[in-house]
Amino acid sequence: MFDKVYYMCYNNDPYNGGLVFPSELEENYYAPGVFVIPKIKFDKFEESYLFIAFDDGKPTELKLSRIENAYQYRVTDNKNRTYRFEIKYTSRYFYTYAGNQIQFPANTLFFILVPLDHDLLNEVCGQNGFYFLGSTKEGQ
Repeated sequence: MFDKVYYMCYNNDPYNGGLVFPSELEENYYAPGVFVIPKIKFDKFEESYLFIAFDDGKPTELKLSRIENAYQYRVTDNKNRTYRFEIKYTSRYFYTYAGNQIQFPANTLFFILVPLDHDLLNEVCGQNGFYFLGSTKEGQ
């Protein structure tokens, strides 16, 4: 369960803050989404994660692997383009899961994963129909 990059949204319920999957938002409600890495409190981040992307009209599974330091990772697409990401590992950037679609352990924290190569990502997404999806539920 903890070897995936997930795509989640900020919960719209003011009494239950945290992140939810897009399908758990109220009908006709839209919220910003982020890529997140789950981690049990006090555990280390994994060496690699499955990162779902969309390329050439179909989903594809890519491997996000740790690089220089504990919080930086990279992934290479099917056309050998490499993208770098970083886990925002501070108390300001972690969240809990506020939904009920998946039963994550109670002490699971979610850390935001941000791209470090914004220009490359924007160029490739705009011209080549490639983009990252992340997992939106268990089994995906």
